[in-house]
Amino acid sequence: MLFNKKNYLIVTFITCIQSLMGQDASSTARSITAMQQYGATVSCVMYNLNKGTTHYAFQPDLQVTPASVLKLITTATALELLGAAYQFKTALSYSGTIKNGVLDGNLYIIGSGDPSLGSQHIGVKSEQFLKDWTGAIKRAGIHTVTGDIISDASCFDGYGVSNKWLLEDLGSYYGAGAYGINLFDNAYKLLLQTGATGSKPRIVATQPNIEQLIFHNELICRNIAKDSSYILGMPLANERYLHGVVPANKKRYTLKGDIPNPMQFMATYTKRFLTKQGIQIKGTAKVTTKNSAHTIRQKSLKTLCVIESPSLKELIKITNYKSQNLYADALLKQIGVAQNKGVNNKANTFDKGIQAVKLYWEDKGVDTDACWMYDGSGLAVTNKVSSQFMIEVLAQMHPQQSQDSTFYKSLPLVGVEGTVRNLLRTKNIPGELRLKSGSMSRVRAYAGYWSYNNQDYAIAFFINNYNMSGKKLTPIVESFFQTLLKD
Repeated sequence: MLFNKKNYLIVTFITCIQSLMGQDASSTARSITAMQQYGATVSCVMYNLNKGTTHYAFQPDLQVTPASVLKLITTATALELLGAAYQFKTALSYSGTIKNGVLDGNLYIIGSGDPSLGSQHIGVKSEQFLKDWTGAIKRAGIHTVTGDIISDASCFDGYGVSNKWLLEDLGSYYGAGAYGINLFDNAYKLLLQTGATGSKPRIVATQPNIEQLIFHNELICRNIAKDSSYILGMPLANERYLHGVVPANKKRYTLKGDIPNPMQFMATYTKRFLTKQGIQIKGTAKVTTKNSAHTIRQKSLKTLCVIESPSLKELIKITNYKSQNLYADALLKQIGVAQNKGVNNKANTFDKGIQAVKLYWEDKGVDTDACWMYDGSGLAVTNKVSSQFMIEVLAQMHPQQSQDSTFYKSLPLVGVEGTVRNLLRTKNIPGELRLKSGSMSRVRAYAGYWSYNNQDYAIAFFINNYNMSGKKLTPIVESFFQTLLKD
């Protein structure tokens, strides 16, 4: 553990007394007071990694909602347990025999939980993996398949979303479930044509095309610049409900939602793609999961092609730069699967991952009583952490402790990159400030590192329950950081 809790409280008390005597700390206190005047709960720690001392602390033990800052816990643990070189692998395999161009058997897509297949974030055309599969099938001399094409998603269970997520998040692109098979970020674009104020927009299409998906359209066109709308729907269900308002008189307007059943969609979409390439699939598109009555004996299958994801080093950078929920939840689940191999653990893959995360940090001497996780992405409002807990994880992951800069560099530069590109952009903060941000309704959070003048710091800063607009909160947050990071 970085510091004994009793000593930590003494250091914090002394720091706070000393800070009251200085102008800089008074300015910091004014920023906190400004937030508290709007009902905010604030927790912050700034820790000097070189000296092993607390530079500043305010309510460090308070357990608060971290929003997407929780991804730092997930990605740090994944890096430690799976390794920077880890890759997800998705195989296209077959059963049966090939004779005269006819496969008398089935095609199988063997999932590994890879969140990056066809992802917009990896710099590869979205359908490249399908082209690779097509090429492998043709090289094997296959032009006809007598059986089915089957998505095998049994590496994870069928629970794609956390049971602590809010209904309003289900159906949204950022609330997409993480399954044993994922594709296209498990998201689609809904194309609309909007008309006069007061009318309902016309649904044009989805990209990609999702057959059988039914929309109940309650959207209304208004004379506004941006929409205030949401797509609601339960996981695996083929119905989505559209609510809210969208800009009027637009020839084309786009909303984004989640692909309801990525496992089934993968089989259906792949069959459709292969058919267009001249490969006939006579059977149907099916899914098998961990809970299916019929499980696949994977060892008896023959492999045609294996698609490898980018390395974990690249995936955690995408996760933290883009705040990609699907990536984070898939990583949490994979941690759980990897740490429970050969163990008869009946917990779902979310819970297995959470158990593995907490056990890992407990073994490292970190007190995990102040960490309550219900997913890997931070979408659950019931997630809670303390600033102290976050600081201890950050300290162990800093290059001077871990001897590896992979995690450090997965955090974007403030004012330059990722979700913090607009924070403090014109404020001329000295040194190098790397932060992961998080936000949801009445929650703003930041955690990361500051390096300046040969000193390295870990920072965790959480604001919950404020009752002002985000636009009004941002300058207060920036003022707080400017004072905190003053030389």
